[in-house]
Amino acid sequence: MNDRSRALRLHGYGERDGLRVDDVAPPSPQGGEVLVAVKAAGVNPLDHKLAAGWLRQGFALTLPATQGLELAGEVVALGPSA
Repeated sequence: MNDRSRALRLHGYGERDGLRVDDVAPPSPQGGEVLVAVKAAGVNPLDHKLAAGWLRQGFALTLPATQGLELAGEVVALGPSA
């Protein structure tokens, strides 16, 4: 596993203007979570609506927020079990 990862993050609301690919530290999985090495990712309608700011009242995001609700890859770490 690398000591750095990349993440699509929303820095400001707008169609595409606020999205950037950032280098980030890989997360550590917490209880009941897994860490996935992503091989493919998709953008679905909810991702688009969140980035455009259309759902700010129902889904308040702390910016920068990591985007991407669909992915495929390999599980590389397990968090502790409950």
